[in-house]
Amino acid sequence: MAAFRGTSERVTAPAAPDAPLRRLSGRARLSGNSTRTALVLLGLWVTVALVAGLVQRGFFSMDTVIAVAFGMSVSGVLSVGLFPIVVSGGQVDLSIPTSTSLAALSTAVTLTHGSAFAAVIGIAAGVGVGLLNGELIVTTRVNPIVITLGVNFAGQGFINLLYGQRIPPPSSLRQLALSRVAGLPTTWWIMLAIFVITSLFMTTTRWARHAIAAGGSPVAARRQGISLARIRIATFAFMGLCAGIAGVMYTASAQIISPGDTTGLLFPAITAVILGGVSLQGGRGSLPVIILAVGLLATIPPALISLGLSPNWEQFVLGGLLIAAVGMDGFRAKRGPG
Repeated sequence: MAAFRGTSERVTAPAAPDAPLRRLSGRARLSGNSTRTALVLLGLWVTVALVAGLVQRGFFSMDTVIAVAFGMSVSGVLSVGLFPIVVSGGQVDLSIPTSTSLAALSTAVTLTHGSAFAAVIGIAAGVGVGLLNGELIVTTRVNPIVITLGVNFAGQGFINLLYGQRIPPPSSLRQLALSRVAGLPTTWWIMLAIFVITSLFMTTTRWARHAIAAGGSPVAARRQGISLARIRIATFAFMGLCAGIAGVMYTASAQIISPGDTTGLLFPAITAVILGGVSLQGGRGSLPVIILAVGLLATIPPALISLGLSPNWEQFVLGGLLIAAVGMDGFRAKRGPG
């Protein structure tokens, strides 16, 4: 993984920094093997659906489509937030359960003041955790995995003391979760919009080129005047923003919210990003491919039910997919760009 080595080093940028940036690293790009990865994921998704449908014909129903769409909503938003961190060489954010839980519970306790106000508070809570992560990583120069793991454990204890279990009161947020657009949950369309906007941003802006270059080659990026500290803070703050949105969406659909409810959201988000072909070493990945991974992972639970298997098999299957994805990433890294 690309190491984050410092915060104060900043080399004066040359007059035309963008041209050298394109040559920083062969891995500093958003495509690479993305087409091949997309085809593999699409094939797996279709295979899972066909097998489940052959065993249980009722699998191909609108109820299944809605269940998969709901499953994609929260995990999809979290995967979008994680993408810039990984592709910029920031490794991963293990505090996702805490930031999402804090956002969800902050939204729930402020719903009596109006849904819009509660949503803003929830999103702000998520951004706060993200900024805390970024500042701690930049200030202490400690591995992001260690920092975010510590924030997650400390945050879970803090949330238990602050909120405990909450029952969201009736609100327009609940109506949002129950509403449909073109037959699909509104939350799914929100997730898709976030995917599209972030994908456009990551493929068209200069900041995104800097972030990808930092992941591909931190040393060369510094020499071009790119501030790794700013990139680190910005990417973790964006992760907090997405966790805040996911927390609001979670509150909208949950009957009861407990601090530990969001623990299960971390593994699918990380798995989707790595399964989507994003290099753990940074500098390479394709956000549009990740949505296929999110869809595949969201289809596995209802497919297992249709096959008559225990829900415990879900963790086994997800773990196997994650191991395979990490193995492929390591193989591509050893083989080199191309």
